[in-house]
Amino acid sequence: MMKRTVLATAICSAVTLNTASAAITYVYDKVVENETVYDNQVGINPNHNPNAPIDNGAQDIREGGKSVNSWIFDRGTVTVSDGGILDKAKVGAPRTADELNNTSRQNLYLPSSADGQVDIMDGGLVTDSQVMGKGNINVHEGGTASNTSINQMGVLRFNVGGKSTGALNVGRQAFVIIDNDNFYNSDNTLIEEMNLSGNLYVQDMSTERNNDLFGFEWEGRDIAVDAASVFQVANIDNLNLNNGSVSLKPKIDNKNMVFNQLVVKNLSGQGTFSFHSQIADDVSDKLVVTNNATGDFKVNVYDTGKDIIDPDETVELIEINKGDAEFKLAGNNGVVDLGLYKYRLIKGVKSNGKSTWYLATQADHIPYPDIDPDGETQGEPEIDKNDKYVQEIDTETGKDISHDTGTPALRDVLSNSALAGLSMASVNRHILNSENLSGPSRRYITDKRSDKKYGMWMNYRYDKSKFSDNRGVAFKNSMNLVEIGYDKLNQARFGEITFGLFTSTGKTKTKFDYVTGQGNTDSFAIGGYTHWQYQDWYVDGMLKGSHFKNSLHTQSSGGGAVNGSFKQNALTVSSETGKKLQITPQVSLTPYGRMSYSRFSQAKYPLSNGMDIHEFNSDSAVGELGSRLTMDTHINDIKVKPFINVGVSREFVKNNKMALNNKVFSNGNESVTGKYQMGATVALTPDTMLSASLGYRHGDKIESPVSAYIGLKVSF
Repeated sequence: MMKRTVLATAICSAVTLNTASAAITYVYDKVVENETVYDNQVGINPNHNPNAPIDNGAQDIREGGKSVNSWIFDRGTVTVSDGGILDKAKVGAPRTADELNNTSRQNLYLPSSADGQVDIMDGGLVTDSQVMGKGNINVHEGGTASNTSINQMGVLRFNVGGKSTGALNVGRQAFVIIDNDNFYNSDNTLIEEMNLSGNLYVQDMSTERNNDLFGFEWEGRDIAVDAASVFQVANIDNLNLNNGSVSLKPKIDNKNMVFNQLVVKNLSGQGTFSFHSQIADDVSDKLVVTNNATGDFKVNVYDTGKDIIDPDETVELIEINKGDAEFKLAGNNGVVDLGLYKYRLIKGVKSNGKSTWYLATQADHIPYPDIDPDGETQGEPEIDKNDKYVQEIDTETGKDISHDTGTPALRDVLSNSALAGLSMASVNRHILNSENLSGPSRRYITDKRSDKKYGMWMNYRYDKSKFSDNRGVAFKNSMNLVEIGYDKLNQARFGEITFGLFTSTGKTKTKFDYVTGQGNTDSFAIGGYTHWQYQDWYVDGMLKGSHFKNSLHTQSSGGGAVNGSFKQNALTVSSETGKKLQITPQVSLTPYGRMSYSRFSQAKYPLSNGMDIHEFNSDSAVGELGSRLTMDTHINDIKVKPFINVGVSREFVKNNKMALNNKVFSNGNESVTGKYQMGATVALTPDTMLSASLGYRHGDKIESPVSAYIGLKVSF
C-alpha cells in the first residue's frame, strides 16, 4: 500500500480535486438516494479505530441519488444502479512515472489494494469520470458510462449489453475489455466513440483464467466448431486508433468455441488488430466496418494449426464498406504460418465497391505440382466463373494477383515449421554419409600393416557441409565425431584377415537455410568390421548400428518459438574392394569401389505448435568409385606417406517418404558428388601411426568445403 503522505501529494498534483477533498478523510455516504453528495472518498481506512466497526468501503448510489467529485481508492467499491448517477469521479490511486515504467498490470479484472472499483448496474450512469492507477470500472448490462477517460493502467470492462456514450478515451497503458460471454445475454455492447491509444481486448474472463491456470496455448488447441461459432460482440460508431491495439480472442467452453465479430461504423488512425482463427474450418474473428475506413493498420493472425486439408481454404478477416484503409500483416516478411502453409493477406475488391481482406496461400488460385513425384499432380482448382471479386491484391507487394498463374517455389508455399521438418528428415542421412566417408578399418590408417597382431586406434573427424535440393530442403551441418576401435590380425590360407570392433559418438549442429532456427543431433554408433588382404588385393566389410537423438528449434513467421524432438535408429552395411598398383618403387595407385546401404527407422513426433511429423522407414544406397595415389618418403628418418584420394559417389535412392500433418511429401536425396582428399600417414614408431587428411566434396546437392580427420593407430 502506498504511503499516505506520498499518495496525498500525488493526488494534489495529479488529480483535480477541490480544496475540501485534498486531505484523505475516508468520509463518504453509505447509501446515496434522492440526494446529491459531493467530494466523497470511498475506501477502507487502514487506520480505523480498533474499537469501531470495520468499514467495508462500499457505497450504493440508487434512484434519485447523485455523487459528484468522488474519489474511489483503497479497495473502495461503488455500485451505481436504478437511476443513480456518479459524476466526475476518480477511480484508483495515481501512479508516478517510475511506477508506470517499471511495473505492469497482471490482473485486469480486479483493482490492486491501493485502488478502487465502480460497478455500473442496470439503469446506472457514470459521467465525465476517469480511471487511474490500477482502478476498475465495470459496465454491466443496462449500465452506461459517458465521456470516460481510462488513464495509466486503469481498466474499463463492458459486460455483454453494456453501453458507452460520448467519448471514451483510452491511454497508452490502459485497457478496455469487452466480454464475449453470451451465455446469459446476447445483446451487443454499444460504444459511440472510442479513441484508443492503449489496448482493447474482446475476450471471455473464464477462458482467460483457464488459459493462465493450465498454461493453454492457442496453437495446437483441440476445439470444435459449430454453426453458432460467431457472436457479434460490439457495435462501435467511431473507432480511432492512435497506435492502439485491438485483440479479438474467442470464448472457449471445453472444446466448443465462439469467435467474435466486431462491428465498427467508422474506423480511422493507425494501430494493430489481432485475430484468432481455425482456417481449416473456415472460421475466424472478424472486423466489419459498415461505413468508412481510413488509416494504416497491422494484422496479426493466430491459428490453432489444425490440419488444413485443402490449401484453398480461407476465411475473411476484415470487411469494409468504403474507404482507403490499408491492412498488412505484422512483421517484416508479410506472411503468417498456418499449419503446413505460408499465408498472405489478400485484399479482395468486390463489384459493389466493398473490400475484404482474407488469408490465402500462394497456391490459392494457382496450380502447382505436388512435390511427391509418385503421387497425383494437383490440377488447377475450380474457380467460380461468377467470382464476386473483381480484383485481388497482395497487400505486402501491392501486386494484382487476380489472374496469377505462376508456379511458386515450394519454400515460398510451406510454413517455417514444415520446412524445418522437411530438412530434419534429411539430416541423419547426411550425418551418416559424412561418418562413412572412410570406414574405420586398418587400411585407412596405413597401407603398410604392422607385423603386430593387435591394434587400437582413435579418429577425430570434423565435417562442415551443406545440402540443398533447391526446392524445400536446405541446411548446413557442422559435425564433430570421435571414433575408437580395436582389431586383431589373423593369418588366413590366402593372405591376412583382420576383425575389429568400434564405437563412435558425435554432435552435429544444423542450421536451416530457408527458415530461422537450428537442429541439434547427438549420434552414437557401435559396429564391427573386417579387412582381408591378399597380395595387392583387399576387401573391406562393415556392419554398423547408429542411434540419433535430434531436436528442432525454429520460429513461426510471427516470431513464436517452435520446438520438437525425436529419436531414430539406422543399420548400415558396407563393402569396399580395391587393388594396389605399384607405379614406381615409391609410388602406388589404388583404384577402389565401395557400396554402402543404410536402413533408417521411422520417427513420429509433434512440434510445439501442434504440427505432426512422421518420417517413414527410409533407405540410403551410396556407391563410390575412386583412386588413391600414395608415395613413400622419409623426413629425417621418419617414414611419411602422403596421399591423394579422388572419387565420385552417387546416392541411388530417389524418394523417401515423410508426412506433415498427414500429407505425404517426397524427401529425395538422389545426388552425384565429387570427392577430393589429401593427407599423410606418419610412422612415429614402427608400431605407432599418425594419419591426417583434409578433403573437399562438391555435387549437385551437396558441398563440403571442409572435411578433416586425424587418427592414431597403435599396434602391439
